[in-house]
Amino acid sequence: MQKILVSILFLSAFFAQKSIMAQSAVNNTSVVSNCGCPGELWSFTTPYKPWVYFPMATNSKRLMHTNYNFNIPATASITGVKVEYGYTTFATPANTLKDSLVVLLLNGTMNGEDKSPESPYFGTSGNLSFGGPNDTWNMYLTPADINSPGFGFNFKLFSSVANAQLTVANGASITVYYNNAAGVKEWQNASEGMQVSFNRQYLTAKFNKAETSTIQILDLNGKMILSEEFQVADSASLRIENLKSGVYIYQIASGPHRKSGKFNID
Repeated sequence: MQKILVSILFLSAFFAQKSIMAQSAVNNTSVVSNCGCPGELWSFTTPYKPWVYFPMATNSKRLMHTNYNFNIPATASITGVKVEYGYTTFATPANTLKDSLVVLLLNGTMNGEDKSPESPYFGTSGNLSFGGPNDTWNMYLTPADINSPGFGFNFKLFSSVANAQLTVANGASITVYYNNAAGVKEWQNASEGMQVSFNRQYLTAKFNKAETSTIQILDLNGKMILSEEFQVADSASLRIENLKSGVYIYQIASGPHRKSGKFNID
């Protein structure tokens, strides 16, 4: 077993029902592009942080996220999809900048329910979340749909003022919730250069490149339960089969990458 170095940057919790499992990936390991539609162009000059500037009151082009590289079992039953992204704005007065379209992509084509009516006006900075463990965006989704390179997420913005600017904080993440045919709970998520998977025996992290890394497990009071350092490798697995039932926090670091979150053991 290889060894891994961990630290915490942000905390996200997305566990729901006992029968639900999830897999997630983010824009940082996917492809981002502008649509050919009218509107202001998104710029990709800063890795993982696309941004758009509005010289006048108008729409942006659609920002499309695809190639998430999901690998959901063919026998799984999809129960929900959640999309999340953070943002910062500049020169944007209150109640002037808002999502005007928030939809999923199937085979690169817009599909399902438009979530933009749920979106608030953007502030100086924040995080937005759409969908959830029991929300398939008014679609029937199959593992083949999710695993396809054309699966993803896209949104566009409308600014009612000139000179507004928005930057996506660190890509857009997608979490897919599903029931496994064998009834075994699993989930995966990813942030910049990192994917994390869970089952009752192991918590496993995979990286885009070999790094020295660490995995730590804490209880909800912040007490360290497990900690292991791993030598340079592109993946690492921490044995967790002896943990008692409950909710735990994981903290992972690999090179410059950081991730933390919660997981549940029945």
